[in-house]
Amino acid sequence: MRIGLISDIHEDLTNLHKALSKLEKECDEIVCLGDITGFTPDFYPFTPDANECIRLVRENCKTVVVGNHDLFSVQRLPRYIKSFEFPSNWYSLSLDEQRKIAGKKIWLYENEKLPELNDLNRKWLEMLPEHKMEEMSGRKLLFSHFFYPNLSGSETLKKFTFKAVSDHHSYMSALGADNAFCGHTHSEGVLKAARSANGLRHVMRMPLAFSAFNKKVKVTSNDFFTIPAVARSNRESGYVVYDLNEQIITAYKL
Repeated sequence: MRIGLISDIHEDLTNLHKALSKLEKECDEIVCLGDITGFTPDFYPFTPDANECIRLVRENCKTVVVGNHDLFSVQRLPRYIKSFEFPSNWYSLSLDEQRKIAGKKIWLYENEKLPELNDLNRKWLEMLPEHKMEEMSGRKLLFSHFFYPNLSGSETLKKFTFKAVSDHHSYMSALGADNAFCGHTHSEGVLKAARSANGLRHVMRMPLAFSAFNKKVKVTSNDFFTIPAVARSNRESGYVVYDLNEQIITAYKL
């Protein structure tokens, strides 16, 4: 069995079409790890189409989890978060009021354009889970947009630490997951996290091993990975194929 993994589409319809076209030929199932929406004009060099991107993900991906930008698009608060407690009236507050309360703890989406979603797509985003467990070819896989307890990626991105990796591993163990997959980082290839420093080539003193596009990465028990973004930006975009028979994960450029 081969599964395709996509994440961080950010309303880029052109690249989403490219990714799905390739994965439909190569894979038995496709998983989306969130941030279908979330367009910032000064960061993305394309015309956004949130509704069409959501439709394609709905129709082509069996497993989908919500990302932080998806939550913002439907003004929904995250359930899993540790460092910040949202006021119930959060989305009725001004940006200045939000900044005063939250500081730099969470994303405030200051330059983001809210998409004009149709009713079907809005309701679908509102119902997406922050994580999903699936059993595939005898392996239990955990899918989320980012690490526990920040599963949606709503907290601002900080350095990966052994503590952060350990927390996600503990959550995997609690759920009985063999492996886990996240998006959110827009990595130019695959980032692999492991329970200890043994065997890891550190990236900027963080407990991660980096593998470039087209490089095959062996999947062993308890590993978890972050994958590239589909959206075009100042980083290389791509998608991932996970061969469960060979236990190999490979990122490919778009």
